[in-house]
Amino acid sequence: MGFFIDMAKRFTDTEIWEKEWFMSLKPRMKCLVKFVRDRCDLAGIWSANWRLAEMYIGEKVNESELLSIDGGRQFAKLPSGKIFCTGFINFQY
Repeated sequence: MGFFIDMAKRFTDTEIWEKEWFMSLKPRMKCLVKFVRDRCDLAGIWSANWRLAEMYIGEKVNESELLSIDGGRQFAKLPSGKIFCTGFINFQY
């Protein structure tokens, strides 16, 4: 009998590639945006794991870079230290 892991299904914004703020990012930062949005929970909250992010992306990334994307309009740091993907809930649901 097989072992199954229940993974969350997500809508993906295929128009992100035409958004000016995304177009201006370097490839490693585009990967970080996609990684965080794919790894966050159903409420759009990511329990930051920078080591894992760097392993998947293949380059150094950090919190200050993520939070500065699009002038800080794409991600926010919560009092808990976790990262919130702004607009995630509205887009997904």
